[in-house]
Amino acid sequence: MSQLRERFIRDLRLRNYSESTIKSYVGQIKRMGQHFNRCPSELSSDQIKEYLNFQLEKGMSWSSVNLILSACNCLYKETLNNSEKIESIKRPKSRKTLPVVLSREEVSVLLGSIRNVKHRALMMTIYSAGLRSGEACRLNLTDIDSKRMRIVVRNGKGHKDREVILSEKLLEYLRYYARLYCPKQYLFYGRDISQPISKSTVGKV
Repeated sequence: MSQLRERFIRDLRLRNYSESTIKSYVGQIKRMGQHFNRCPSELSSDQIKEYLNFQLEKGMSWSSVNLILSACNCLYKETLNNSEKIESIKRPKSRKTLPVVLSREEVSVLLGSIRNVKHRALMMTIYSAGLRSGEACRLNLTDIDSKRMRIVVRNGKGHKDREVILSEKLLEYLRYYARLYCPKQYLFYGRDISQPISKSTVGKV
């Protein structure tokens, strides 16, 4: 699949997909090919349906099955120019469930249990501003606009910039954090002060 893989990655990059999405799509297609021990370009529409059904029977979530189908759409429509293979495959309807919403007291206890100042500042920022982990990792000091009480989120989902509200409580804690850790460029840096904290580290926190 090496040549097909390179073409697939090229087409995904030309469509401006993020590197994490590209990695996910390539991985899903690779696993589907390994399931049949065949190159994905040789799979039939029935085999693709069989694979999706196999994953559902294993207990895979609807959202994960949708991810596989999204990868297939890109592969067969864009890279292989063979949309007929997936035209008859409809996206599964996902279940709609209510999210678990924590009370203010529960959130306070949760954040208060984090003893590391840097980690608490990071989690407070993610929670207060509603950021994705990758967005928090990329924050620069200059993205914190204390005059306008805004946080500038650059290159978010869909490669779009946006602004979110900066709360007084978060600003106060970020100033306390900055006095202790002295960030230079990235608000939350990794082991190397010139590099942002990694998403894997955020996940561990």
